[in-house]
Amino acid sequence: MSENRRRLPKPLAWVLKGSIAIACVFLVIHKVPWGSVGPTLRQCNFALIALSVLLQFGVATANAMRWKLLLRQPELPLPKYLYFVLLGQFFNLFLPTYVAAEALKVIAFGRKYGGTQANIGIALITKLTGMVIQILMGAIGLALYAGELGERGLFSRIRPGAASSAIAAGVAGAAVAAVWWFRHSLKAQTWFRTILEIGSDRKLVAGTVFWTALIQLLAAGSSYCLFLSLWPDTHFWEVVLFTTIILAVLSLPFGFGGVGVREYLNLLLFTDVGGIPAHITFAVNIVGYIPVLSVALTGGLWMAFRKLKE
Repeated sequence: MSENRRRLPKPLAWVLKGSIAIACVFLVIHKVPWGSVGPTLRQCNFALIALSVLLQFGVATANAMRWKLLLRQPELPLPKYLYFVLLGQFFNLFLPTYVAAEALKVIAFGRKYGGTQANIGIALITKLTGMVIQILMGAIGLALYAGELGERGLFSRIRPGAASSAIAAGVAGAAVAAVWWFRHSLKAQTWFRTILEIGSDRKLVAGTVFWTALIQLLAAGSSYCLFLSLWPDTHFWEVVLFTTIILAVLSLPFGFGGVGVREYLNLLLFTDVGGIPAHITFAVNIVGYIPVLSVALTGGLWMAFRKLKE
């Protein structure tokens, strides 16, 4: 009986995630005027889409440069890191979450070149740095468009109450307290020592911030190009702000890899708040798969080529 009880939450979680995904897909279906999507796609600016693809490859290269900097193994050339970055993007097409693809990338690299624990620490510190920089960029976008967004009633819709603020503060405080409480046992872990070593080296911290900021700017530029290809009146920092909110929500365990949830959030923010027509926002979602698939399939082809050579 106890074993059945332990297994119950997992199927229940799948049911809840599936329900959220289905509900979001249902909302998207009823929100988008489908007859306008096809003609809109035929009018897109392919030069801007190509630039978006190029910027995504820039993101992958910058990720490899940052990884090489933090791992501190000068004998490994940059293409080795770039290969596993692209490999992670390839497997992200088939795995339900980005975290699973990142873990697979770290494990595959560790089996080939060692340093799995160190790479876990690097992945954690880069993820945290990325979140901080993304929030800062989102704050800049919010500051630039606060007046305009206020006129559209955004703040009256998302204003946090006392209860939600207390919960957020409690979660943050619990996380800090847990790290402080377990600091001695964590120091015995290689991945945690890697984080401490990087944090105590000013050059590594500066390099982490530089490469992470560049990655975020390149990724934002790629998204901006996609919107420009279909809606020339798009503002860069508005894209940054809305993308920050969407990525923050998608980091929570909603749905299966964000399917349905991502599309609905794009419509909710870029259409309902940003004023971009629904069929254009959805068309941007569709062309957005072009840079993602380009990078991911490059990783898959590279993997197949290496297997053939072996």
